[in-house]
Amino acid sequence: MRKMAALRFSVVIAGLIVMGTVVGGFASDIGPTIQQTCTKCHSPKRICLNLGVKSESAWNSTINKMVGKGAKLPKDRINEAASFLSTLEPGAPLLCN
Repeated sequence: MRKMAALRFSVVIAGLIVMGTVVGGFASDIGPTIQQTCTKCHSPKRICLNLGVKSESAWNSTINKMVGKGAKLPKDRINEAASFLSTLEPGAPLLCN
């Protein structure tokens, strides 16, 4: 009985680790897309100045406005991009270097 409980526990922990890796991978892969899309019209400095300042809602509004002006970000990734940008600290290397 103890061995079965230990096995179940190990399987649950392994599953959580895999889930964290997969979810984290999805969240972070938007970064390079944002960098490529936004820097076609703006310098990285302009984006960097707003990190840690704008809320997710404000980023969502900005991104929607930019997509309306022709930015090539799929509409189904706007919320993901806004969420990602709202979690970055000021000076984040991906967008500020």
